Amino acid sequence: MSKVSKPVVRLQQILKDKPTQFQKLDSIDEFNFWVEVKSRSRSWEIFIQDEYNDFDPEKPLIALWLVFDALEEYEEGDDFLTWCTGYGLDPSNSKLLDYYRALGKTLVEVKKTFGTIDSWIAPLEYQLRTGVILELLDPKNQIKYE
Repeated sequence: MSKVSKPVVRLQQILKDKPTQFQKLDSIDEFNFWVEVKSRSRSWEIFIQDEYNDFDPEKPLIALWLVFDALEEYEEGDDFLTWCTGYGLDPSNSKLLDYYRALGKTLVEVKKTFGTIDSWIAPLEYQLRTGVILELLDPKNQIKYE
């Protein structure tokens, strides 16, 4: 039996401690869309970018990583225009502007619920499809809720 890496163990623990469901919502295009993130006490709509079509509600590890990665992008970013440019989005889209303006409050709520938004895995590892990303996708590593 192979050992699971620390980042995967950390994300697994978050999902065990805070059972969470994910659902894909509206899309801007094939790779950019909103997901509903639903804990026992709250729910949020988070915009994510999924260039490899990995998002799957049945694979909560990669779903949580994609959400945390998106929130980290916002937290580390400078402003709306930079955020749009990073995602290749049209800054004249008023829905995106409204979302971005509300994201600070959402970020605070998510941190209160999950205690962190650290994805522990660099976006470059996602792009290069390293072993840790394959661990996030592996069905045997997923957290199952009853």
